[in-house]
Amino acid sequence: MSDSEIKAPNGSTLYKFTGTEIKEPNGSVIFKITSSEIKAPNGSTLYKFSGNEIKKPNGETIYKYNGSEIKSPNGSTLFKYSSTELKKTNGSTLFKFTGRIPVPVLFALGLI
Repeated sequence: MSDSEIKAPNGSTLYKFTGTEIKEPNGSVIFKITSSEIKAPNGSTLYKFSGNEIKKPNGETIYKYNGSEIKSPNGSTLFKYSSTELKKTNGSTLFKFTGRIPVPVLFALGLI
């Protein structure tokens, strides 16, 4: 599988997603991604995810997502996403991407 690219709205490559890591173009790892966790480069768990929820390491739900939105636990929309873009709620594009990017990775990108 080739890397997916995360791009600025102008098309310049900001990050790459390898399937297990989000990296800067120079290869520096920003986040590591497992099947259930988002980790810091040193391996410490930053967030967990299961079903349609993103949680703190202690299990507290901090975000939920559906087919097109990432929401706070109270239901307010924080980000909108499609198969090609992550957007703010006002519709402005934060990132464009190529390839398949799982929603927890989109969440991690929203943290950058």
